[in-house]
Amino acid sequence: MPNHQSKVGDAPSKDNSTYPRAGHWHEFTFSTYRRKPLLTNDDWRQKLARNLDAANEQFRFELVAFVFMPEHVHLLTAPVDDKPEFGKYLARIKQPFSKSIKDVLIQSGSRLLKQLTVQERPGKTCYRFWQEGAGYDRNLFSQEAILHSIDYIHENPPRETDQESDANAFASTAVAARTTLDGY
Repeated sequence: MPNHQSKVGDAPSKDNSTYPRAGHWHEFTFSTYRRKPLLTNDDWRQKLARNLDAANEQFRFELVAFVFMPEHVHLLTAPVDDKPEFGKYLARIKQPFSKSIKDVLIQSGSRLLKQLTVQERPGKTCYRFWQEGAGYDRNLFSQEAILHSIDYIHENPPRETDQESDANAFASTAVAARTTLDGY
């Protein structure tokens, strides 16, 4: 894992909390269309994981922690490059995945396809797996914020379901991240 150094207390200005900055880790949250529980299928989550891996490799992001919940995704990443391309990174995860699920829905004749097809304007419709927009993202500026994010991501399934484990959550471990942060 790269040595991402930032100072405790290094605070963002109001307008650059999501601006790419060297050494800052980045947290993303994005939701399915209308927060429908669409990520409950193991095959679909595996496809999403493969798209995530491809985006990490292509755009040089290291995945620190993640969880796929039925209606949203949390990612904690450590961009390797000084000027990470957040928009392209998210597009590389979401667009190919969405298209592959649309193909599955068309081939199977699923009624879900109609639920995910929205009218943009008269005579124009489009398919949406993901809620429109980038979702929520932010730079993390301190070890405390990074550790809080890791804990939040890994506690997400039980907190949302009030169960010890949620069969619909697909989560990572962050032992390597905590080890890396020991020397932070």
